[in-house]
Amino acid sequence: MSERSERTLALLELLARFAADPALTPQALHDQVLALDPDEEAVLRGSCRARFEPVAPLVRAARWFLSRSTDDRVRLLGLRLLEGEAELGDVPDVIAAATNPGLARVAVQVLVKIEGAEHDAIRFAEEHSGDALHAAVRVLIGHPDPQVRDWVRSHGGRGSIARRIAESHDLRGLLDQADVTDRLWDQAGALLYGMSRAHGYSVLHEYQDAIAVCRRWVELAHLRPATHDRAAALTALADEFATGHAALVLGDLRVELVATLKDVLTAWIEELGPVSAWIAQRAAALDTPRSGFAVRVVTHEPKPVGMAEARVVIDGVPIAARVFGCFEADPPECVIPQLAATAEPKEIVVDENDGAELRVTIVREGDEVVWRDWKCQIIGRLPQDVPFDAGEYDREVARFTHDHSWEWPARTVARLLNERLRADPTVLGRWDCVRGRCHATWDSQDVAELDFSYPDADPYVTFRLAVDVTGRDPEEVADEVFAALVASDPKVTTGMVGLDGRDRAALVGLPYRPYRRLTSR
Repeated sequence: MSERSERTLALLELLARFAADPALTPQALHDQVLALDPDEEAVLRGSCRARFEPVAPLVRAARWFLSRSTDDRVRLLGLRLLEGEAELGDVPDVIAAATNPGLARVAVQVLVKIEGAEHDAIRFAEEHSGDALHAAVRVLIGHPDPQVRDWVRSHGGRGSIARRIAESHDLRGLLDQADVTDRLWDQAGALLYGMSRAHGYSVLHEYQDAIAVCRRWVELAHLRPATHDRAAALTALADEFATGHAALVLGDLRVELVATLKDVLTAWIEELGPVSAWIAQRAAALDTPRSGFAVRVVTHEPKPVGMAEARVVIDGVPIAARVFGCFEADPPECVIPQLAATAEPKEIVVDENDGAELRVTIVREGDEVVWRDWKCQIIGRLPQDVPFDAGEYDREVARFTHDHSWEWPARTVARLLNERLRADPTVLGRWDCVRGRCHATWDSQDVAELDFSYPDADPYVTFRLAVDVTGRDPEEVADEVFAALVASDPKVTTGMVGLDGRDRAALVGLPYRPYRRLTSR
């Protein structure tokens, strides 16, 4: 038996003795709990009140813990024992006890079960956010108070929680009302997006009213006043309708819905004037591939980090979303180099998620390009072999390869540096460095970061160079950085930082430099 299990059992026995012995005081229980020295997990596992009778002594002890103990483990125990038994008078002590995120998560579970304390729980959850906020939403989904229900819809999050809210609140019925407020429309869009993209996984197909709600939400879009936030939300969801997992749910209806959303978005942009570079780019690129072979690069709104994914679409079906149940498709730089078709069959990785690779063999056969012999650990969702017109296929590959309109400045620098370093591996290889990658995200439109490791063995240390592109031509910046790497020893280049810390840098005899952003000039 592990030490944690032993402490859990000891805590269970201690609580059972206390519940059965009225002579024991909360102070005595407090001191004995500390003597056990349990960790947080042992407290969570050992504090199941359902195992103890009578309940009253444990509730009394819980209140004593919250009002007098200064130990977080004992406070956690008090919160757990009070859950479901707390009263309005306990609210101040419950709130005061939540001195860290772990305690806040449990405290909100106590607060939402106190009749009449729902709004206290909401204020508390908003102040602490994170797990506390999610816990409050989960418990309050079915609450009858209209104000609470409105709050829940506005903080619905993603995945199964968003679906449960849509079902419990009858989102379809709400949208079918004659007068749908802007706030309700915004909430519905956020819930649909939350079901479409839940940390990579989609549950939209599990929502029975998905098609009807999507259709109605789109029908109501043109009635909404234009705002920048609303335009961003519509843009993100439109991309999911066009080439995300939502396209699988909507089927042929997606074509009509995306066209309508693009019309609305175009009108909003004209009304709003200048919009963010991300909205402008995505609005211009928005379309719905319908047949044959297509690739669409989709970038995500920078909240907080916007990445890029290359979605392979075959006859209107986004392949990665179908096989993996959504997730993010691989970035363009991983997909682009593989797509050219020759008479010699080659197996490529179309996409990869959590170690599962989706592979297919590409071969040119006369006037056709054939994708065949699909392989993946998730075999139940694999596509069939599919032929494409070779001319149309080549044109799409060429368009995808040369169209960089989706890039932002730092991403252009990242692409160019990756191309140069891939073409000449000796630049870093002569110092036994392993080329990593240059990358950039939408949240830092003007900063690209080049990572690589030294040496090509363990122990190694990872280095990073941050390149500021602000106000400069990306090609010039890429040329300057590459020239500096050719001329200098990367192990001593100014601006390189050992990301693995001082200890690992010392193992390979290199100085550790604090990370700082540099311009290439």
